[in-house]
Amino acid sequence: MKVKLWDEKAAVDAYIHKFDNLHRSPSECNKFLLSWPVLRPTVPHAYTYVREDYGLCVAAAIDRWEDLAWKEKLTQNPIPTCSCRAMGQEMYEKFKKLNGKDVEYEITAMPNEMLTQMMQIADDRLVFKDVDLSSTKSFVDLGVKFHAFEDYVEKELLPLMR
Repeated sequence: MKVKLWDEKAAVDAYIHKFDNLHRSPSECNKFLLSWPVLRPTVPHAYTYVREDYGLCVAAAIDRWEDLAWKEKLTQNPIPTCSCRAMGQEMYEKFKKLNGKDVEYEITAMPNEMLTQMMQIADDRLVFKDVDLSSTKSFVDLGVKFHAFEDYVEKELLPLMR
């Protein structure tokens, strides 16, 4: 299957910078809207707190790369670097509890067919449904402490609301 969006990768970066997931309500200044572009809000997606967790995983693998036992373990199978798996509604509930302000969860409409195709593929194949996220234990054994969604909210999102 040819997916035009993946052939135009620069469009993804432009999209990311154009749309926010958290913004003030246009009608009420003390209310925030939290939105995700999803097709099915009940599909749990795997998420990575890239700024905090991904680099720790890479550094841990590099630090042990010369140890042949670890090298074999790290190269035997793909190891997901997923901080958590959650559905949009679950993340909204946690976010609302942590911030204590009026927040509304909305599912963002797909702005075009290319994004709809990409999100459909994500829902169908890229959510790591069949991958046991406990396989991240290899990174935990290397000393990586994955952050929870709540950590992301407290460090990245709540400061934007103040």
